Amino acid sequence: MKFRLGALAVVSLLLALSLALTATPALAQHTDPTAAPADGAGMGQMDMGSHSDSACDAATFVLQQQAYANALVAFEKVYEADPDAALLMVYNIGLTYQAFAESCGFVPPDAAHDHADDTAHDPHSTEAHMELALELGNPDSGQALFTTVQPQTGFACATCHRVDSSETLIGPGLVNVANPTHDPSQHQHGGDTATTMPTGTPAPVKTMDEVIAYLRTSIQHPSDYVVPGFPDLLMPQIYSQIFDEQQVNDIIAYLLTLHE
Repeated sequence: MKFRLGALAVVSLLLALSLALTATPALAQHTDPTAAPADGAGMGQMDMGSHSDSACDAATFVLQQQAYANALVAFEKVYEADPDAALLMVYNIGLTYQAFAESCGFVPPDAAHDHADDTAHDPHSTEAHMELALELGNPDSGQALFTTVQPQTGFACATCHRVDSSETLIGPGLVNVANPTHDPSQHQHGGDTATTMPTGTPAPVKTMDEVIAYLRTSIQHPSDYVVPGFPDLLMPQIYSQIFDEQQVNDIIAYLLTLHE
């Protein structure tokens, strides 16, 4: 007897839901059965100017939700007889409610934040560079090391390198040195550009891992890559002995923050 009652309830609910869905074809067409609600979704945004849209039919929607309410009276019995079918129906009801809200101008939270998320995750933005710098080391400590005269050399990094320009002081200026398109072969010498690459040759785009590796090599093993136009051994070869690994990371973190 229980099974027969359950089967009857399923049939009744299916019939009621069928009538409800066919009552508003426009809403049914907007329903996306593949969409899943986001966990913890908050309030979205409402475009008040879109309320005149013909798809936003509040009167028909009220009739539809009443049919849903009537059908759901038997939900408990349907769930006992066929849980999967009952839950699928409830899920589709929810999608239909979402479709109605969107047809009236509601913007889901995820869609409203898509553009902001894209900007926030730009790996070459100033904010992304700062985040990477903080993960790597302490930029403030790196700046202190950069500007401190080292007894072993008799001068500081800042003695030879500008951090507010690409112009040469003694060594290359370091502004934008962490930009993936930075080309070490292009540096300004007293206002002139020393170009050692053919005119029109674009700078190779590097990943941030490659940028960090280049900066680390330039500090610890400067002769491994000598910037064109500058003599080898101009930079001291002993910074790998002066600075420990964390101090090198701090200096690199500071260099990552140098933007125009």
